[in-house]
Amino acid sequence: MNFAPRLANLLTPDCPGCVQTVSSPRSLGRRVVARPGGVDFSQRRLLVRGPNGGFPIRRGRIGAVGDPGYSPYVRIRGTTIVYNAPIVATGTGRFDTTTHSDTHDRLLGIDTRRRFADMNFIRAFALGKDITYLSFESSSATAGLFDRTTLVPGLVGSPAPDQGRNPTTARSAIFAFANGPRVPGGVGQGLDHVVAAGLNFKDFNLRNRDVLRALRRGGDAHNVLDSFPTSNQPGLYSPLWDIQEAHWTDAAVAGGQRRIVTDANEIRQLAVAGLVTSPGGTQLRSTARS
Repeated sequence: MNFAPRLANLLTPDCPGCVQTVSSPRSLGRRVVARPGGVDFSQRRLLVRGPNGGFPIRRGRIGAVGDPGYSPYVRIRGTTIVYNAPIVATGTGRFDTTTHSDTHDRLLGIDTRRRFADMNFIRAFALGKDITYLSFESSSATAGLFDRTTLVPGLVGSPAPDQGRNPTTARSAIFAFANGPRVPGGVGQGLDHVVAAGLNFKDFNLRNRDVLRALRRGGDAHNVLDSFPTSNQPGLYSPLWDIQEAHWTDAAVAGGQRRIVTDANEIRQLAVAGLVTSPGGTQLRSTARS
């Protein structure tokens, strides 16, 4: 597992839904663990493309929703260690990995006997490097729709928006462009690119080989992470993201300044220069405060 000490900051009275308490001997995985809340995967994910074939979309509906008591973050009763332990399927067998009626929308395959789950990675950037990561949940239905993740409303109070570099909080910043460059058949960036070039409106499964092909060629949104575990500041890493939706301004687009950005600090500099904003033209900031 990745070491993410900032997850311990989720143990706060200000966010009672952030962490589930479970009973288990010493560490997870040694026996069946009863959890106080689960996930309802039965709702069919829906995304209808916009008039230009991408973003903004016409309408959408997230596929999976966590129960009121559910969180992917758990601690064993009597300890203060927080694990990231998301639920990716419900039931005991014959799992639906085509329309995902009982599985996570990023799950390709699962074997409970050999105890593995085959999940789809997301390609992204951090500190100018190509990285891949896994995404399981979001406290935002909009973000969860595009990332094909589970909605967990209880995480909305996690500490703290716009403090991604404060080690006493639990979130790390992630930047998602809305209108980055769309590159059919290649590496682009943003929600418009992932919907149109990444075929995000289709189900993710082994039968939809056009989706797999599109993602292999660069159809991911290529979000930009502010930290990762093996960076020169590993203590800043957290798997709990503080989403900042970035928009290139009309002036930046008209002036040919829109491009693929791979570093969070460069995005902040673009925001200071007035080339990148939050939705509606406001100062770039966490969507939790928008």
